[in-house]
This record gives sequence, structure tokens and C-alpha cells, in this order.
Amino acid sequence: MPMTPDWKAVEEQLVETGLSALRRFTVEHADEICSFFAYAVDPYAAGYEVCLDIYTNGIRAAMQHERRTFGRRHEGAKRPQGWKQAHHWLDIPRIVDYTPSAGSFAFAGYASGEIEQWEAYLTEDEKHPHKEDENSYLEGNWRIAIWRAIEQLIKMQAFDGLRLSSPFRLGYELHDEELVVLRILNWPT
Repeated sequence: MPMTPDWKAVEEQLVETGLSALRRFTVEHADEICSFFAYAVDPYAAGYEVCLDIYTNGIRAAMQHERRTFGRRHEGAKRPQGWKQAHHWLDIPRIVDYTPSAGSFAFAGYASGEIEQWEAYLTEDEKHPHKEDENSYLEGNWRIAIWRAIEQLIKMQAFDGLRLSSPFRLGYELHDEELVVLRILNWPT
């Protein structure tokens, strides 16, 4: 008899892994100014990662990203009918002051975890057909589990031991999509 996926257990596992990574980071990198905490997930695989970035790397990555974006926009504007695709070369990427990928973080994959009984999740995904503009069962539930885990970490004051940049971002990245900012802490005054 197939098991039903337990998304609450996934959320709890994300919190545990996140807490462990944060505790280790405060010891191993006590002098670093942390600027981003993110979960990186491939919804169709059992594993996930906790990624942390530091201020100096974030600035460097943002500058490189902005240079690439600038060049792409100039190339798009040179095309005779560039206006037809302006959305693709002007509006994307949407995050312009930070790297769009957790893979560019200074501490990408700082911690990782794996979901047990993953076959039950894949089976459940197949039972829930979705339209093209909707999340799949796995994508939607991962997004919610990550959001809830981050909210729990905030409530637990799990980031208090870090030296935080201003602002400090929290978010996630699903495989092959841009980094999403869910919350911002430590706003500039």
C-alpha cells in the first residue's frame, strides 16, 4: 500500500537542517557578514540544499550579473525588430541587485538533506494533473514547506547568531528557476 507524503515532516526536516547549518556557520564563519539564506530544491529529486551567501560575494555576483544584463539589453536593442522580444531582454531577470542563482552563493550547498520514502511523493505528483500555468503537486508543496520552514526559523530567532547584512534576504530556488526572496530581515534604518 503506497504511503501518503508527509509535508509537515518535510517542513520539520528543512527547519532542522537549516538550524544545524546556521549553528555551524556562526562557528565556522563568525566574522562573515551573511546576506542571504536560501533552500535550493529540485522538486523531482529527494535532495535539497541550504545555501548561504556573504555580503562581499553577493556584491561581486550582483556586479557581474548587472554587467551581463547590461550587455544583453544592448544586444536586444540593436536588433531591427527587438521590440517584439523586449520583455525577454529588458524585464528578465527580475532580481537585479543580487545574483539570480543560489548556485553563485559563497556557501552554496553548505548543508543538505534527503527526503525518505521519496517514491510516495513522486507517485502523488502523478495523481494530480495540472495546467501549464499551475504548479505541479511537488512544486507547490515544496514552495509551501520552504516558506513555512523559513517562517519557523524566523520565529525561533535562528538568524540572531549571524552577523547580518542590511538587508538580509531569505528565500528559495527551485531547479531551473530564478532565486525567490520570501522575506527580508534587518532592513536599513
